[in-house]
Amino acid sequence: MALEALGRTEEAIPHYEKVVLLRPEYAGAMNNLGNAYRSLGQKEEALKMLQRAVETDSSMAIAWYNLGNVLFEQDKPEEAAAKFIRVIELEPKAVKAHFQLGRVYTKLGRFREAADSYERTLELSPDNKDVLFNLSASYGAMGEGEKEIEILLELSLLDPENSLVFYNLGTSLFKAGRYQEAVVYLKRSTELEPSYTHSWNNLSQSLLRLKDYPAAVEAAREAVRTRPDFAMAHASLGFALLGMEMFQESKASFQESIGLLPGYAEPRFGLAIAALALGDRETTVEQMRVLEGLNPKLAEKISEMISKK
Repeated sequence: MALEALGRTEEAIPHYEKVVLLRPEYAGAMNNLGNAYRSLGQKEEALKMLQRAVETDSSMAIAWYNLGNVLFEQDKPEEAAAKFIRVIELEPKAVKAHFQLGRVYTKLGRFREAADSYERTLELSPDNKDVLFNLSASYGAMGEGEKEIEILLELSLLDPENSLVFYNLGTSLFKAGRYQEAVVYLKRSTELEPSYTHSWNNLSQSLLRLKDYPAAVEAAREAVRTRPDFAMAHASLGFALLGMEMFQESKASFQESIGLLPGYAEPRFGLAIAALALGDRETTVEQMRVLEGLNPKLAEKISEMISKK
């Protein structure tokens, strides 16, 4: 273990292999060798050695844990789950095993079980930021937005420099229709990580809902600046400009968005509105026809707008 501790894993392997050869009943050496193989990316060798370790000593929790990690890394979550459950049977307070079991359940889309695993991890390791982050995502995936927000608010106090926490919190508040609060947290996210396009885009969307069109334009321009090929950012800019009745500029933004993602319905809807305001009925009708295939409800709205003109 001394060589591994010094970061000299490759040098440690021959020593472990020698011990395993001389002492074929020593599961500890097999575990160490398997974990060393894993550290070097030799997953198949690691899998074989760790399997041998648990067969030699079925009570060795650390070997089961390492075996679970290898299986998880090999995209075998069902098998990995069984190994982490075995660890917990042997050591009910094994924090890392509870956490990894939560990650496995998340991978499998079993979000309720994932949340239960993360909750148990928090009982053993309170205020663990990684666990709280994953727990909030589990509740979000289950559609329990208020619970997700509650956890993210707690996490924002524990991890005040993590831009992703503020982004997720702002986005969850946006989905809940709490736009003013969303603006606060999304702004903080952009302060912490000015290059994160999605924070700027969602900030623009929140400001748009509040009808603060100049601020929405500014945020959308930042989203476009940080990622010029992001169709949603151009669409957000188009709608913000539309709110300011800057129809020609709005039309150009929607066209840019459509050019990047032709199957994206919302900018076609915006383009139809902008074109109608400019007296360009031909473009409006053209976009309505396309929307009939992409989103019939939006096409119907455009039809109603045309009939009122």
